[in-house]
Amino acid sequence: MSDQQFFLFSFIVFFLMESVFWVENGALIFLSTPGKGYKVKTAGIFLTNKKGGFVLANPVPPLGQGFLARPLPFSFNRDGIVAMTPCPLLGTTVLAGKSISLKWDDIQNFSLKDETLLLNGRPFVSSKSRVLLKQSLKIVRGLREAPLEKRETLIKQYLEESLNIEGLTDKKNIYYSKTMAFRIFSNLLWFYIFLFSPGIIMYMGFIPVIIYLLGGYLFLHVTSVILFMITHKKLKSGIPCYDFLAHIFKITVFPPALIRALDIYSSDYFTVYHPLAIAFVFLPDRTLDIFIRKYLLALSYFKPGSRLNGKAGNIVKDFNQMQKEVLENFVQNRGKDLKHLLSPDFSGDTHALSICPRCHSEYTLDSGFCTDCTDVALEPITSFTEEKDE
Repeated sequence: MSDQQFFLFSFIVFFLMESVFWVENGALIFLSTPGKGYKVKTAGIFLTNKKGGFVLANPVPPLGQGFLARPLPFSFNRDGIVAMTPCPLLGTTVLAGKSISLKWDDIQNFSLKDETLLLNGRPFVSSKSRVLLKQSLKIVRGLREAPLEKRETLIKQYLEESLNIEGLTDKKNIYYSKTMAFRIFSNLLWFYIFLFSPGIIMYMGFIPVIIYLLGGYLFLHVTSVILFMITHKKLKSGIPCYDFLAHIFKITVFPPALIRALDIYSSDYFTVYHPLAIAFVFLPDRTLDIFIRKYLLALSYFKPGSRLNGKAGNIVKDFNQMQKEVLENFVQNRGKDLKHLLSPDFSGDTHALSICPRCHSEYTLDSGFCTDCTDVALEPITSFTEEKDE
């Protein structure tokens, strides 16, 4: 392997590393795919730990956009708050801090420090997303200061705000319009490094063209850095000054980071919106219907787990139930037939006797539990066919 080939190979490896998103447990990522719109992924099972995992975006910049959807890092009802959030698609709860539950009346003060929400001066939940922490602080402040009889209405209001399709669509259009110039130049930089320069070198040799190629590269690189700074100002991202300077230093000295620099914004851009709202904006119809079905059925059969008992368990159950009601109303108001969406598509297997009401897997057993959903009891398949006929 020549020095030039080794350099290009190393550059590709570093670029692939920059194309990876860190997805926390409970979060979803909406990834663009060539010719198919967007798809939804969780942290998966590879390169993961108890906090999350890595997901590779499409390494071609025009096709590799990714937007993260993070759940609130806590559950709450009219009585209190607990540092756990239900993650229906994972079938579990995610602990965002220590296993702490507090009554609203017991909260004396609240604040943010670095990546942590403090209640009564103690760490309550942590998150890499400052946008999510600011939203969390707003919710805590609002519910702590509200009288008991108004809290339930306020909770529904917060949930409905996260489903504001019109606001989300406007924000999406603003994002694409204000990042267009940078996206053009970062894509040109990718094309120049990975396709144009290697082709010219193979055709004309390295020495005769290196000065001209370096000149073209410097023009694209410097222009892209300047456009990144302009884009930062346009988006008003709220990234702290010291973080912004660190990003500027990284993209200035490390070209792969410059090409993928928009991930800095896209990973946190729609954090205040619910995953279902983001799905309505980004997913094609067929994929959207499948996602709605999975999400709502998972909410319907969600169980907090054995470690959540007493007050904490009740808070998570109440929050999950209220979220389910708000989401079902939202889906119906968007013109979807909820009954049709949640009914299973039967395989036509005449030997099937029962079905899992959560994942819709069919079984030849009369009764038992779903092997995928573990604690969900199977139901007679005739009960679903009769409902469908009606």
